[in-house]
Amino acid sequence: MTRILALTPWISIIVYQLLGHASGFRPELMQPLSLGLALGLAPIIWYRRLVRQASDLEPAIPAYLVLIFLGFWLFPEHLGQAMSAAALYGVFFLVAAVPPLWGQEPFTCHFARRQTPPKEWRTALFKEINQHLSIFWAGLFALSFLVSLAGGLWTAHDSSRLRFVWAYLLPLAFQAGLGAPATRWYPAYRRRHPGPLLSGAPQRFKSSKCR
Repeated sequence: MTRILALTPWISIIVYQLLGHASGFRPELMQPLSLGLALGLAPIIWYRRLVRQASDLEPAIPAYLVLIFLGFWLFPEHLGQAMSAAALYGVFFLVAAVPPLWGQEPFTCHFARRQTPPKEWRTALFKEINQHLSIFWAGLFALSFLVSLAGGLWTAHDSSRLRFVWAYLLPLAFQAGLGAPATRWYPAYRRRHPGPLLSGAPQRFKSSKCR
């Protein structure tokens, strides 16, 4: 059951995108779909946060769906495939970039604790690794946002495949081809080569911590 609940937010995103792509993102379908998925996810993610099983990315998903619902309500003719995909990566960028600037822990700490003994969680090196990974993922989400947004530039009737590639496949390729390998490789590398924090990191980001 725990694994099913963990997959539910990501399945909801897949369902939303697949139904949207198949229907041409018609507002009369996407409005109730996005709101229904957000309301259905809310208690699941609340419970997972309560038992400390959900990362910071998970609450961002119902927030994204509510944003999409409002977008289809206010600007129904403008929120198509490219904008829907770009909005998701824009929300993920905010989750990765903003909390550390306020002294909160990077979202990567949630995943790092699964692979690291508890005695290391409060060490300076553990915090530093997650700060760097959070910067990296924020940049990756920003790149995914821009690429997805660029997919909206293909407006010809026969360019649906190009829009799909730019909105979905390229961002996924960035995350699977760059994000996942870097997340596996960097912690081990940094432990072998400890050093100072990134010189350009904001002071508030430097003070953020993994609880």
